[in-house]
Amino acid sequence: MKLVTSFVAVLATLCGSAAIAAAPDAANPLEQTPTIQYQSPFRDYRPLGENKLIPWKAANDEVGKIGGWRVYAREASEPAQSLPTMPIAPAKPPSDNMTKPMPSGHAGHGQPK
Repeated sequence: MKLVTSFVAVLATLCGSAAIAAAPDAANPLEQTPTIQYQSPFRDYRPLGENKLIPWKAANDEVGKIGGWRVYAREASEPAQSLPTMPIAPAKPPSDNMTKPMPSGHAGHGQPK
């Protein structure tokens, strides 16, 4: 138990002195302040490359290999893939609280209770 207590005391002393030493004295004008380094979030940004330009004849030949304009027209006319639907639960009948009319505006203010 003494070993644990001693270890905690030493650890607290070390942590406390490190925290005191790290904090500069704001009231001392001669105290050096730590320098701040700014790193832009865009420092690793790599722009997307431009589309590779090919001669128009080669582009037309490529479209011909794919199947021509009819393939593109067919893709455009196909319905979009829809997400699977979940069955809808039947509606519950309204409760008594929902069938009572709601007071409009500030009705009831100043009424005796």
